[in-house]
Amino acid sequence: MNKLFYFGCAGEYRRYEMRIIVVVILINLLCCNAMAASPGPKDGFRDIYWGDAPLPDMLHLKKEHGMDVYSKSGQLRDRVASIDNGMITYHFYNKKFCRVEIMWPLLEYSEANAIHEILKKEWGKPEYNVTYPGKLIHLEWMSENGRTRSSYAAMKKVDKKEKNPISELFDKNWLASIFIDDKACVEKAISDNGL
Repeated sequence: MNKLFYFGCAGEYRRYEMRIIVVVILINLLCCNAMAASPGPKDGFRDIYWGDAPLPDMLHLKKEHGMDVYSKSGQLRDRVASIDNGMITYHFYNKKFCRVEIMWPLLEYSEANAIHEILKKEWGKPEYNVTYPGKLIHLEWMSENGRTRSSYAAMKKVDKKEKNPISELFDKNWLASIFIDDKACVEKAISDNGL
């Protein structure tokens, strides 16, 4: 009888041990999924992260707001958020990656709104949201760690005859842009340059 009791307890112990292992595995899976699906922009853009030096294949374009502005592989245009012809520039302060700017020329409000929907799926609900249908969309997000700030704006051109660098660059009805930046780095660049 003692042997039977011993085997019975050992079986219960093993079942209890297996339950603990299953719970630990489930907790790990939930944590990994939560981390992978964390809302907000990530700390960088594509294959370059905040604080990285300019990549060897980048071309220096100009200096703006105390930051050196580059394009990747000498190409300004690329596919971003499932839309072609995004103009991408990478901004560095003291040789450290600080900000990326992406702009699209768009024909219709529906295209601007489509980018808005893509960003909401990618980054979650924006912390700031001002929308005037057919005229303006302005959204802002912060990453969970508070380091990365992102804003999206889409505006309809007021006057097609208006002459400025952006309207001359894009002969479309709408201009949409995303700014993703290392908040502290951009603020330091602006402060150090008296802007």
